[in-house]
Amino acid sequence: MCSVPKARARFEECISSQQEWKQIHHLCYWELMWTHSFQQEWQQAYRYADLLCKESRWSKEMMYVWNGFTIVGKRADYTESLLVTIEKAELQLRNDPNPSEFHPDDSSLVQMLKGLCLKNLGRTNYKDYSMESRLHFRIHAALSSLKGSPVGTP
Repeated sequence: MCSVPKARARFEECISSQQEWKQIHHLCYWELMWTHSFQQEWQQAYRYADLLCKESRWSKEMMYVWNGFTIVGKRADYTESLLVTIEKAELQLRNDPNPSEFHPDDSSLVQMLKGLCLKNLGRTNYKDYSMESRLHFRIHAALSSLKGSPVGTP
């Protein structure tokens, strides 16, 4: 089990221990941004993302949450909390009277994140998804179960 407070303390200690290598700071900012994001401490997460944007030349495009699920998925409490936030965003997008040009991208991202949460929570009820999404999830589930099967496929 990971200890988020201990990890944060180490990253903050690393930042304060030296001022010569800013790249080390940036690595720590990146990790701190994610630890705060996973706990939905958005102001703190924003603080570190803002530092990265201002101080580094790292990509300022979409930062994918996908890889973070290896951490979040180990903690059902984090995943449940994140799922509640994602479902609120899903409802807001569904009820948006003036969707922006990014609405399809936002909706796709919300569905992907919701699917990741449900997968990590071991839920397989896809009744609220569109037919295409349900088909995708069922194909993925079938392929996953085949990987563990001792019988080879023709």
